[in-house]
Amino acid sequence: MFAVFNWVLFSSLIACLMVPIILLVKLAVKDKLPPSWHYYIWFLLLIRLALPVAPGSPLSILNVLPTFENIVLKTYDVKVSTEKNTINETGAIVVPAKTLTNSQSGPSQTRHNYPVQGIATLSDNFNYKISTNLLVLLIWLTGAIIFGVYVIFINGRLLMRIRTNAQSAQESEKWILEQCKSILNIQANIPLIITPAVRTPVLFGFFKPILLLPYHLLDKINDKELKHIFLHELTHFKRKDFAVNGLMLLLKVIHWFNPLVWYGFYKMHQDIEIACDAFVLSRIEPEECTHYGYTIIHLLRIAKPQRIPGVTGIMAKESKMKRRIIMISSFKKIPTKRIVIGPVLLIILGTIMLTGAKNSPAEQVNTSDVRSSNLMSTDTYVGLGLNNDGHVNTDYLVDIQGQNYAGKFTGKMMVVPDPLKIVVGFSLKNSKPDKTTSDMSKESKAVGAINAGASNSDSVFGPAISPTGFVVNNGKIIYNDLKDGNSAQDVAALTDKGLLIVGRHTISELKEYGVKEAVSAGPSLIVNRTPQTLSDDWGVSSRTAIGQQADGTVFLLVINGRSKESMGATLKDMQNILLEHGAVNATLLDGGSLSTMYFHGNIVNHPPEGEQIVSSTFMVMP
Repeated sequence: MFAVFNWVLFSSLIACLMVPIILLVKLAVKDKLPPSWHYYIWFLLLIRLALPVAPGSPLSILNVLPTFENIVLKTYDVKVSTEKNTINETGAIVVPAKTLTNSQSGPSQTRHNYPVQGIATLSDNFNYKISTNLLVLLIWLTGAIIFGVYVIFINGRLLMRIRTNAQSAQESEKWILEQCKSILNIQANIPLIITPAVRTPVLFGFFKPILLLPYHLLDKINDKELKHIFLHELTHFKRKDFAVNGLMLLLKVIHWFNPLVWYGFYKMHQDIEIACDAFVLSRIEPEECTHYGYTIIHLLRIAKPQRIPGVTGIMAKESKMKRRIIMISSFKKIPTKRIVIGPVLLIILGTIMLTGAKNSPAEQVNTSDVRSSNLMSTDTYVGLGLNNDGHVNTDYLVDIQGQNYAGKFTGKMMVVPDPLKIVVGFSLKNSKPDKTTSDMSKESKAVGAINAGASNSDSVFGPAISPTGFVVNNGKIIYNDLKDGNSAQDVAALTDKGLLIVGRHTISELKEYGVKEAVSAGPSLIVNRTPQTLSDDWGVSSRTAIGQQADGTVFLLVINGRSKESMGATLKDMQNILLEHGAVNATLLDGGSLSTMYFHGNIVNHPPEGEQIVSSTFMVMP
């Protein structure tokens, strides 16, 4: 449900941007384009509100607002801080480090200790945050249910009144209706019902609509006026305006809290009626157009508009009818050249407004900036040290807990102060990977490890069946399937100085940087202290990432996913966790079913389908 709410908020925010743009475009073209075009442009809003995701495009209007897609997270995630812990914007809990004197390192060194038990359960403040999110969700859901029930009640009551008081139309009225159907080339059967349940002629229904005529009206209009009424309502039927009206109503229920959406649909409804009038005028004789306008004016005098959500009718309030009367009185066909311009303009606007922001390309690493930092600062994490019994200290395995729109997520982060201890492990036999993360770690006697490079899999939950991209170990390229040997790839690479390089680079560039260990990876999360713009299209899943502080400390992060206990993390969650720990460079590694962390002889995370075969690993050596 949080995922649905997140989509509603995001699409509603986009609507706030689209409605003013559409109104400005309509104002600019005015009567240069036909009324139907002024109606069709509103379909951009309908489609965008109904789309769960949109493809990225460099032409998207959202590119001018690089943080626009992230606003939705901040609208319902409450930031709470205490002395015990902090909750970042995505909900990931980060426990402040306790500074302890490290007797093994000398009096000048300190160690930031991350106790595992300290974050084993959610704090009271975290529960408060969840309840706040839930409260906002419940307010939206309550409003949508109330409005939805109201719409169902009003339409259900009208249906009952029709069934109770319906009368059959006379043969003369049916004959006029058939004449109008012939003019508009309509073959479908449309029931005509005379009823006192309505005050104006309307088309009622979202799937198989019926034509309703008020009982009292028949004695006040002549056959010519009845013909005009039928032509108008049948045009709504022919153009499927009843279905569009139903979709608008559904979206209004969903976005009941957004006045701009309501105003946009209000203007769209006006344009529907004007486009309908223009279509009728194009099908009748020119000398009859004036009489059609008189019919509208006459109806205003003898009938009162009736507000029923979901019906499509010829009548509206006098204030809304002014534009229609002006259009009818000055109606003339638009030249063909202008008509051709309309679809082209709609395509251009669709490209701009129906696409999402394109991820900004990863900036190339300025290695001198990273090299200038003081590696292995004393005021930082100190290595995966050993206890007196020779075993690895578990103080350097950090528990991560958090919350996003999909639910809770948990994970582990390994802190590696010496990046030179990290090497790439590679698994390939008969052209296929054949080892798990723990297999490679045990063979190499590694202290810890995570899955690393990109790979192909034959199923969502299956093992790796082949590596992709390239793998570098000890300065040598041990695998490369790139057809273009100099093409740029998203990478996670460590130089002979222990510097983490991320972003898109060619093999030639990596050689220039002195890269010793590398895999194809990505997308980048942080480049030279700059958080990268990330897409929401990736959803939540098990994730693996690597990051590095300016002092050289490396973070190996794995988030559990695809379970009730941990739904998974978004790319933004991964980015924020690493930012919170001070990472200046970070990138995503292979994830999903392959996300694995090995530590001190055990798998310490929870792979969704158990540990799987992987193509490569980042291993921490003793």
